[in-house]
Amino acid sequence: LIAAEHLSTGHKSAPMGVMEERFLDRLQQSRTRCAIGAVTFVATLVGGICYFPFTSALILSVEPTPTSPSGVAHRIYAQYFPPEPVQLLVLVKSRDGSPLIPHVNSTLEPEQPRALERWVAAPPPTPLTAEAAQVSHELSGVAARELDVHCRYTFLSYFDIGLKKSHEGRHDRPIHDVLDGIISRVARPMLFDSDASRTLMLVQIEACHGEDMTAEIVGKNEASAPVVSAMEALKDYADAYPASSGLAVERVSFPGVMATVQEGVETAMLLSTLTAIPAFVLLGVFFKNLRLLIITLINIAFCVATSVLIMYPVSLSMKVSAEAPAMMVATGLAMSIDYSLFILTRFGEEKRAGASVKQALLVTLQTSGHTVFISGSTLCLCFLGMLLIPVSTISTMGLAAAFTVLFAIVGGLTITPALLLSFPDFFTADRRLGLSADGIALFAAAPKRLAGDGSEPMLGQGQERASGLPWSPAAAPTAAGSAGSHSDAGSAAARPWSLWASVGRLSQRGWLVVVPLLVGVAVPFVIPLLDFEYIEGLQTLLPRGDPLTETFLEVQDHFGVSQIFPNTIVVLPPNPGDVTSRGWLNASCHAMKFMASNVTEVMRAHGREAGDASLQNFAMKASDFSGLMIQGGICTSLLISLLENPLAKKYGDFLVNGFSNEDRTATKVRVKTTLDPFSTVGQKWIAAVRDAMAASEVWVSDPSFPGDTTVLGEMHLTGMAQEQMDGAADTFASLPRVIGATLLIVMAVLGSAFRSAVVPLRAVLCLSWMLLVTFGLGVLVYQHGVLQSLGIRPFLTSPDPPAHHAMYWMTPCIAFSILVGLGLDYDVFFMESVVEHFDAGYSSREAVVEALRHTGTIICVAGVIMFLAFGSLLIGASPMINQLAFHLCVGVLIDCFVTTKVIIPCAMAMLDLLPGNANFWPRKPPPALTEPTVEPLPPLRRLGSLRNSLSDNARRSAMSPHGVRSMQSPA
Repeated sequence: LIAAEHLSTGHKSAPMGVMEERFLDRLQQSRTRCAIGAVTFVATLVGGICYFPFTSALILSVEPTPTSPSGVAHRIYAQYFPPEPVQLLVLVKSRDGSPLIPHVNSTLEPEQPRALERWVAAPPPTPLTAEAAQVSHELSGVAARELDVHCRYTFLSYFDIGLKKSHEGRHDRPIHDVLDGIISRVARPMLFDSDASRTLMLVQIEACHGEDMTAEIVGKNEASAPVVSAMEALKDYADAYPASSGLAVERVSFPGVMATVQEGVETAMLLSTLTAIPAFVLLGVFFKNLRLLIITLINIAFCVATSVLIMYPVSLSMKVSAEAPAMMVATGLAMSIDYSLFILTRFGEEKRAGASVKQALLVTLQTSGHTVFISGSTLCLCFLGMLLIPVSTISTMGLAAAFTVLFAIVGGLTITPALLLSFPDFFTADRRLGLSADGIALFAAAPKRLAGDGSEPMLGQGQERASGLPWSPAAAPTAAGSAGSHSDAGSAAARPWSLWASVGRLSQRGWLVVVPLLVGVAVPFVIPLLDFEYIEGLQTLLPRGDPLTETFLEVQDHFGVSQIFPNTIVVLPPNPGDVTSRGWLNASCHAMKFMASNVTEVMRAHGREAGDASLQNFAMKASDFSGLMIQGGICTSLLISLLENPLAKKYGDFLVNGFSNEDRTATKVRVKTTLDPFSTVGQKWIAAVRDAMAASEVWVSDPSFPGDTTVLGEMHLTGMAQEQMDGAADTFASLPRVIGATLLIVMAVLGSAFRSAVVPLRAVLCLSWMLLVTFGLGVLVYQHGVLQSLGIRPFLTSPDPPAHHAMYWMTPCIAFSILVGLGLDYDVFFMESVVEHFDAGYSSREAVVEALRHTGTIICVAGVIMFLAFGSLLIGASPMINQLAFHLCVGVLIDCFVTTKVIIPCAMAMLDLLPGNANFWPRKPPPALTEPTVEPLPPLRRLGSLRNSLSDNARRSAMSPHGVRSMQSPA
């Protein structure tokens, strides 16, 4: 807290450096460092233990806002009906595509004699019918063995359907046979695909051990243990089914899909961890000391584990998305590596220049520590801006990322200096890149010490300062020169050649060419953003090639995803008795048929507009509805009218009990579609169904008699697809507020930190250019498929037809915040060096060049490390993780090699043409520096060595606001 309070340049209660010294004095106390070590160890250990309970508490569904259509529908459904049961699906199909049952083309003609008997008569079996019936019998036995004792469930199969189980040996068996025939007849469209070569067998589990079962709680408590056991048993049955038979058996379920998605995310993170090893080796080589990697790894572990420790109780009271761990790990990895790179690099430079450990840490906290604090604080506030999104599963991801960044700051500013002070000999021994026995107490070899300083071991002797502000007659401004400016020629002559300094100087000189070129480059990427589309659902989350993924896609293609994630219309009739009224049933049935026709016309119109042949031939059928009023495309009022008591009453009771609530005030209708409701086309289908429902709440049976109307009541469409659609729409609708808040935060914090109104404006413009190019390229790749022809898996678009390709909706939400954080890191780190040189007397142009000389390689190394860490996610099998990794890799490369090297120098060169110090306005320019009239000082080797030669009082009075000693006085 002491360090954080006084790392801001705006604090003026004490001279700069005093509070940092107090902080370091506190850290030098053994009990303080022991306390930090204990907290770090306990938090990391407990957070690691909480990781798996935390991931099990996450959800894949999206919590819609209460006022959205799906939010209202979800609340109404929960008010009238129990939760949707857990549904375990088994797909049984013929290996050669032959039908499992014969095709039945007969229709129900009420006016024909014995029409109902002919309609429900069982067709002759096919060669595979008996084997399919045997599979149904065996699966029913598997379900009974696992669930009979503890659970209330239903096994649903065409070959074991209706009331067969309850009327064995009864005298009214013929009556029930007719009912079974009706139920089987209307169930065929739901349980078989179009050519009858595939059928679904379902286990619907309502409750276990007296507790309602839902997909979200399976595997998360003891009551769901029978469900998990049943899932394993069905998997074992499917795996063991003989390949020599004519049938194939596969299984899929919502809990299984959730587990597969989570496994895919964990596999991607593990792959990222393994492939990050080369990145860490590169980091250690850049440090010139592999031992410093220990500090980086401790910071990463502490950052991620402590964030999990905080978010775990949050996940128990709020809905947290299953993508949160991926975002936390990506953010923690990026920020911890960046902060370690900034701090440890500056520390190493100070040590090599001859400073003691404390002196090196003091300068490091005043410079790189200030960068970490300002950049991290800004990013924390930006992530908290995601709380403006009304969708809790998205806003909690921002909360998780904010905690991750917070603990990355804590690690960088507390754990890192505590470790360096606790083990100075170990961490400063860099002979052979630290692969030696130096600094290890068990060995006798003594570490090297700097000549003239017998107190502490040094990283090396006689090395020139790698960065900093040299002073010499050739480089310092003269009294005759402009106040506070260096000549370009003098500076260049005093400095060794640097690639990045040359690039920066070239960018400044050619800004008239570079700026239009940058604008021209951005245009082709901005234009695709104008037609940006997104998809929802789980298809993009499922790992490619996984058997469950293949089964899921097959069920979706042939039966519709609604078999796994049901679409349900909740109907609230105006009067409780309407659900048993033949007039209301007949009117509501015809309303459903009208809705099917209406939706068909709307979707075909979309197909004609988009030139999509598949949509032009789309047809929604009456058989896609299954409810109290319609079954198999037939109005139940017609079926009941053809039955005589007690058949009519029994069939009516069967429908009412299955599709209405207990007090008969609400009924539900299942809606089937072979379209993926999570896709871009599915969003149009949902909108069309909602419009058709609104047009059918009052049904006019005969347009020529407007007074002959039936009020059907309120209709609400609910389901996971609708919740995802509304959640995504609410998220993108609130993004302008989030982006606006982010930009305001960036401008406010950077403006305060640099005491300038221009620096934050320039930072926002540079960030905007990077974000536009990055997301524009993402749209080109994943929506327009510009790299599809390469056949490289990470660059493949979604599995939808080409006209429906789009990006997963959460990808830009997650990537935006992380890219803003990384961009700010590099921008603030670079600008800190620019301001440091500017305050030391360099002109703004030359300050940029010198800053590039000293920070260009560090930023590039950070970018390459981030690219290696994020690039490994491109190897994973999850399309969503691939998309996220692509955006992060592109954004990091642009930040490191274009923004800091070209765009910022160009922008500052343009502003330098304005009068005064426009780049830093209203920051005051440094006072004029004069060449000393006494014997010149030797070249300034390190800030730390100069400070060490001054008394405490003289040093404090001579410090400039950024920790650079003022050279006004020849002393």
